[in-house]
Amino acid sequence: MDGKACGFAIFCMYKQTNAIVLYASKYPRGYIVHLYTREYGRLSCVVNDAKSHRSPFRKVLLQPLSLVEVVLAAGSGNALPRLRESRSTLVYASIPYNFYKNSIAMFLAEFLSKVLREEQPDADLFDFIDSSLRFLDAADASFTNFHIAFLLQLSYFLGIAPNMENAEYPFFDMLEARFVPTKPLHDYLLCDADKRAFSLLMRMNYRNMHRFRFTHAQRVAVLRRMVDYYQIHLGRFGSLRSLEVLQELFS
Repeated sequence: MDGKACGFAIFCMYKQTNAIVLYASKYPRGYIVHLYTREYGRLSCVVNDAKSHRSPFRKVLLQPLSLVEVVLAAGSGNALPRLRESRSTLVYASIPYNFYKNSIAMFLAEFLSKVLREEQPDADLFDFIDSSLRFLDAADASFTNFHIAFLLQLSYFLGIAPNMENAEYPFFDMLEARFVPTKPLHDYLLCDADKRAFSLLMRMNYRNMHRFRFTHAQRVAVLRRMVDYYQIHLGRFGSLRSLEVLQELFS
């Protein structure tokens, strides 16, 4: 994000929107909170220091992937909008307190902060993320593949989902995002067992994810391949600090 107001010329004095917290960063007089909103896409806003008695800031805005409703006041010139009011639209019952769920949420928050770059709104994408987080919070068992299912489904909303036609072909070209009959002239491909596993994996969703059994090594390999796929199609976005933690959990 640059220091501009993310197209906030469209704002009148105040605007209300549902939002998902991506992350918050400290600055001398408070915080800059980075949000993905339903009505305005990705944007950042300034909040007063949490120690201020009159501050609209709430601790929930420091928790990545919090689901909130905010009222924002447009900044002057290129200044970021300021948070005027906020409230939770869902108080998580388990994500902050379950180490495994919280680790998944930290990974997804970091991942989304890198891939959600557009300022244009996408209500369907917002609703998908919102409903996915509600599903994770309510899940009482068998959520070890949740982050994998999430990334698979997210690819459709971002327009980079693989073409699953001709799955009988011997190679999957990751650059072209499709199955091909001959080996590509590059190394971004899947073949043999990896290709067959990928074809099966694309059938995963939240309702059937518990049926997919992976060893620890297989789950690590799948996740790394998926991150590679996103980087190929969305541009390199560097390392993910939370990825190493996540890989150690579900052995």
